[in-house]
Amino acid sequence: MGWNLTASPPGSGRTTAMVELARAACSDGKRVWWVGLPAQRAYVLHELTADGATVLGLEFMSSQQMFYRLLTHANRIQPMLVGSAALVRVAEAMRRVTGSLPNPGEAHLFSRAIAEAKRHGVTADAYGALAADEEQRRLAAVFSAYEELKGAWDYDDVRMTAADLAQAGELTCEADLVIVDGLREVGPLDLALYRALAEQVEVHVNVDRVPPGVAPTTEARPPWPVTYERYVAPNPVSEARWVMRSLKRDLVMGGFGPL
Repeated sequence: MGWNLTASPPGSGRTTAMVELARAACSDGKRVWWVGLPAQRAYVLHELTADGATVLGLEFMSSQQMFYRLLTHANRIQPMLVGSAALVRVAEAMRRVTGSLPNPGEAHLFSRAIAEAKRHGVTADAYGALAADEEQRRLAAVFSAYEELKGAWDYDDVRMTAADLAQAGELTCEADLVIVDGLREVGPLDLALYRALAEQVEVHVNVDRVPPGVAPTTEARPPWPVTYERYVAPNPVSEARWVMRSLKRDLVMGGFGPL
């Protein structure tokens, strides 16, 4: 239907453009998914409903919630590893490989390495084929043992499965417009999913920098001009008082209550 990738710095008006796009889609009776960070939810909804605008049909969700929604709709969801369960499975895998329990820092390091590999769509077998030294072969062995022991999906399995199913045309998007805005980064699996969804619906992805190997479809917007003012306080107490006073002033001038 439509693939749109914009790469421009913060403060360049990307979100403002997406707000207008979402409003227009809702006015036409379309369903809109706005994918962003949970902390941005209140701000985005405030901007969307400013001036009394109505945005019926719009849902704000995190990328994780979107993956779950797509897989649930396709009836392909499985039990999940929650909390620190994935870290525990990595520790068990390291014990199987080395014969002794790792220290917490080492288990955490291996857990992050495995998650980073899977975030880029690299399987345990693929990583094992790439391992070139003893430490990499050790990680490959732990990676393989972890996949055997985990007994459920981790979050990266959700990403990989959703991306694979979307590229195979086996996922159906319930929305008519998908907007991805405000994320710190968009990983390879996420990007593959969004591009596959663009075969069904209109998709707009906004990023700060262009991901490797991907070309933007929209010309970068220049950042809005910003004027910086610097002040020097005589001591930390005076600085803290100045900051709090300025924050309260700006909030009240912006229409917010002091609390």
